[in-house]
Amino acid sequence: MQVVDSREMHEHAEGHVPGSLNIPHMATLTRAGDLGGDRPILFICKSGQHSAVAAEFAVTLGFTDLYNVEGGHDDWAGADYPWRRRPSCRSRDVVYRREAGTAPPMSPYGQA
Repeated sequence: MQVVDSREMHEHAEGHVPGSLNIPHMATLTRAGDLGGDRPILFICKSGQHSAVAAEFAVTLGFTDLYNVEGGHDDWAGADYPWRRRPSCRSRDVVYRREAGTAPPMSPYGQA
């Protein structure tokens, strides 16, 4: 699965899903070549709204196995999923897990 962080670069730098590719939602159409068409794509942003727009853009490009994390990074981190955060010392990234919760809902896109 490819995870696409649909937030702006500075937001991604502050913390993100490990291994995620940063493509701001308004750049989805111009960066179509960076999307992994041979595997499912999971879009995520802070709250789920920009990533939903990015998923809709991907549908128009012909991608079909697409998902959006409703509740975004806030719910992702709260559900105890892996999260990479830049520490205040800014020396290196640190992976941590937050308090366990429920998994954020994921909406399928482009499926008939």
